[in-house]
Amino acid sequence: MFKTKKVIAFLTALIMMLSCMPISVATDGESQLTDTVQNTDIVLIPKEPESVDVTEEPQDLSCTLPGAQDVALSEVIADLAIAADQDVESFMAEIDSVSVSNDETIALTETEGDWTLRAVKEGEEPDSVTISMADGTEYSITASSEGNTKITTEDENTVISTVNDLYLPEEAAVTAGTLTEEQGEAAIAAVQEVHDVPEEQTGYQVIDISLENVNEEDYEGFEVAVNLEEDLTGKDFKLYQVTDGEATDITDTLQLDSQTTENGLESVSAFTFTTESSAQYVLVYTLETTYTTFDGETFKITLSYGPEAEIPEGAELSVREILPETEEYNTYLNDSAAQLGVSSEDV
Repeated sequence: MFKTKKVIAFLTALIMMLSCMPISVATDGESQLTDTVQNTDIVLIPKEPESVDVTEEPQDLSCTLPGAQDVALSEVIADLAIAADQDVESFMAEIDSVSVSNDETIALTETEGDWTLRAVKEGEEPDSVTISMADGTEYSITASSEGNTKITTEDENTVISTVNDLYLPEEAAVTAGTLTEEQGEAAIAAVQEVHDVPEEQTGYQVIDISLENVNEEDYEGFEVAVNLEEDLTGKDFKLYQVTDGEATDITDTLQLDSQTTENGLESVSAFTFTTESSAQYVLVYTLETTYTTFDGETFKITLSYGPEAEIPEGAELSVREILPETEEYNTYLNDSAAQLGVSSEDV
């Protein structure tokens, strides 16, 4: 009886165990037992996505070069952090060659273990500096430049500009001073040797223009813009450059800043000329005025006088027309007719 109970218990346990094991039929006709594990503590861990390469933003390789100043390429590389974790010195040692897109605007000079960049001329657009490494890698740096091609005197009456857009050194300065009486007389005397207008009918403006901290031989020339002390309306004038006591007529280089007045005259308040060096400049103008009447007829009025007149240097001859049908016109007309002993209607 006891054995029978043990057999029944064993069979019951076996049946329960087999009931948890589903049977699948193989294609070859044989039965297969598949074990199924039931465990409510299993946690599903999501599969991590495969890593995707993210393209980094390109490095901004651009710099600004100061005009007319030397800049070491190693300094540019350090500022732009091109060498990354590598030290600049070892990076420089791996450079195969360096070139610039326009050698007229950026001068490139190879020095010991480095290169020197110098912005020499104002360009229409930014240039580029190309660094070729020994392993074939290339870096292209956009190089803009900032510099001065013109300088102005403190009183802002004179401006000097380079004629070929070359940069001036940062320390460059221009002075346009009035000469001492003795210096002015010497400059005028040099002009009088080549100028045939009598002194008593001539006015002068003498200026001394000099460039400081500039090697003038490096430049083709300079354009000088000068504001005049007085209006040269209707006057004949010439400009002379005086160097070492020798006066040269440079009137043909003059460009006038003028406008036509209501009387048809050119009102001249400033002029521009070109020069190759610092010098003294003498503006010579005759004390005469060209005048155009309201009906279009032109007259040139010249004032002649001697030293006894004591007319000061820089005196100006002013001419205006008294128009008909005005009170002033009628007054002069009537007074003139009375002096002649005739009626104003007969004049």
